[in-house]
Amino acid sequence: MYEEPESTTGGNRAGIDRWEHVVTRLMLVIRMRFMRQLSQYGLTMPQFFVLKAISRSEQERAMRELARETHQVSATVTGIVDRLVRDGLVERHRDSEDRRVVLVCLTPAGRELVERVSDTNRATIEGWLSRVGREKTGRLLDLLSLLLTTIEEGPSQPGSQGLESLDSD
Repeated sequence: MYEEPESTTGGNRAGIDRWEHVVTRLMLVIRMRFMRQLSQYGLTMPQFFVLKAISRSEQERAMRELARETHQVSATVTGIVDRLVRDGLVERHRDSEDRRVVLVCLTPAGRELVERVSDTNRATIEGWLSRVGREKTGRLLDLLSLLLTTIEEGPSQPGSQGLESLDSD
C-alpha cells in the first residue's frame, strides 16, 4: 500500500527516491504495455501519436503542426508519415495556397484504426482504474493533472530545460 512521504521537500531523500522509483516504474510499465498493444495493430508509438494528432482535427494537418504537437523533429515526422502513407492510413499533399506546406489527413482506414486502438486502450485503462475505485481515481487524476501542469510550466532547477525545448527542430 502506498504511504505518502512525510515531505516532498526539506531533504526527505527517502520519500523523493521512492517517488522517483514509483513514477519511473509506472512510466516504463505503461509504455511497455502500450507498445505491446500497438504492435497487435502493426503500429509503433510514434506512428500512433501522429495518427491520434491528425484525428483530433476534422481538417488536414500541416507536417510542422504534427511535429510540434507530437514533440518530434520534422524529419522524424516525415519518416513516420512516409510509412503511414505506404500503409494506406494517411494521405499527404501540398497546400494549394503555399506549396511549401505539406498537409496530411487520415484515410477511412486510418480513422477506423485510430478508433479501434483507442477503444482497446480505453478498455485497458478502465480495467486498471476499476481496481483503484471511483473516488481514488478522481483524486489520482486531479493530482496527476496538477503535476503535469507544474512540469509543463517550466524547469524546476536553474539550467534545466522545460518541455518547450522538445518543440525545436
